[in-house]
Amino acid sequence: MDVSIFSVIYVLTSIVIFYCLRYSSRFVFLVISSLAYVFILDKTAGTALLATFVFAYLAGLLIGAVKPRSSRVAVICLAFSVFVCVISLCFLKFSGRSGLFIPIGFSFYIFQTISYLVDIYRGKTAAEKKPARLFLYLAWFPKFVSGPIERKDKFDEQLNNIRIVRFRDPQRWVRIAHYVIIGFFYKLVIADRLCKYVDKLFSDYQNYDGAWLILGVIMYTFQIYFDFAGYSYAAIGISEAFGIKVSTNFKMPYLSENITEFWRRWHITLSSWLRDYVYIPLGGNRKGKLRKIINTIMVFAVCGVWHGGDISFVIWGLLHGAYASVDTVLSDKGYDRLRKGTVGRIITFLLVAFAWLFFRSANITEALGYIKCMMVPGRIFDSFLAQRQELGFWLADILIIVLSIMAVLYFECCAYKRLEDVPEVIIRKTYPIRYLYAFIALTMIMVFGMYGPESVVHMIYMQF
Repeated sequence: MDVSIFSVIYVLTSIVIFYCLRYSSRFVFLVISSLAYVFILDKTAGTALLATFVFAYLAGLLIGAVKPRSSRVAVICLAFSVFVCVISLCFLKFSGRSGLFIPIGFSFYIFQTISYLVDIYRGKTAAEKKPARLFLYLAWFPKFVSGPIERKDKFDEQLNNIRIVRFRDPQRWVRIAHYVIIGFFYKLVIADRLCKYVDKLFSDYQNYDGAWLILGVIMYTFQIYFDFAGYSYAAIGISEAFGIKVSTNFKMPYLSENITEFWRRWHITLSSWLRDYVYIPLGGNRKGKLRKIINTIMVFAVCGVWHGGDISFVIWGLLHGAYASVDTVLSDKGYDRLRKGTVGRIITFLLVAFAWLFFRSANITEALGYIKCMMVPGRIFDSFLAQRQELGFWLADILIIVLSIMAVLYFECCAYKRLEDVPEVIIRKTYPIRYLYAFIALTMIMVFGMYGPESVVHMIYMQF
């Protein structure tokens, strides 16, 4: 779902109806509500979803019917099905200049379709004979817009819970509330406030000093994290309101000591998907160190293409491939000074931030232009202050952003040590403390959240 008044009302209404229904009717209601939400959100997205669902259902039955699975016919069926998925994704990614655009959520559920078909071939899951179950797997509305990328077998396990979940479960609702509140706090208070200044700096970078442009990259580094992690926390909470637990997508990635750890903590479901369906089939690390590095670079190239058709996304992916390859060499040689502790965290953060510059820029020309201007140091202190006024970067916003990030950093450090999500850390606090934190966060959402027609209400990853 996106972050809008409509989505909030839609979710609340769906929850009320869900718990008013008999247990046998809940599944049907969730299918209908997911279908309706997607079509209300965007008719093109709904049409693309239905077409993908029909293809996935028929292809799954075909692959599942071929015996033995290791036969040439089964391989051909799988290869053709995956090819159709890949070529449709690439066509939409690379045809943006032709006036076409990728439907909302397509990148996420097309990867789910590929994993479903491959898992049937591997014998990990059975071909779904009940169309509605496969549809809900692809279209589950709390995660439709930006993931996470779920696996069919795990999602099926969660569907069994919707018949037995009870409304009267105070502890579960406390957990749900904390996930949703933290998610909205990340998105509305931090990410969307940063977005105002990031957009100005990237769209008009020629008129700002290098110091401001460096700050712009750092601000975007935080913006994309709080935007995406905020959505993911909200999706976890809303899904659990219906008895469905979806995967965690972030585990404090900016506290990572090296780039390898970063990709175990950033967009976890995408990272694991690329590992299982690209890296391992390519040979993984089983064919020597050189082949491992080549496979790593290829995986990150695919990751870049998945995000967008412009060459800037490919460069972003290749940069991370190069980072990961160097980290592999350093790890193999036991040289950990640059990849452990505080030094490792600072280096990893700076490398990731630099790569985000290519990710955020509209194209490679703008990215290179931004870098060129960024290399020009600030002229004088007065110029820096004058440009702050041009940006409209007032003291109130600076305080809100800095204090919010510092508060979040404290909880993320606690969560990092305990191997938990931030909401779980807060939930474990004593009764008055956790409700005080929740009250403060909710108040800041209501008072300092970015609302209105000029504010950003969509998720960054909706465009991918």
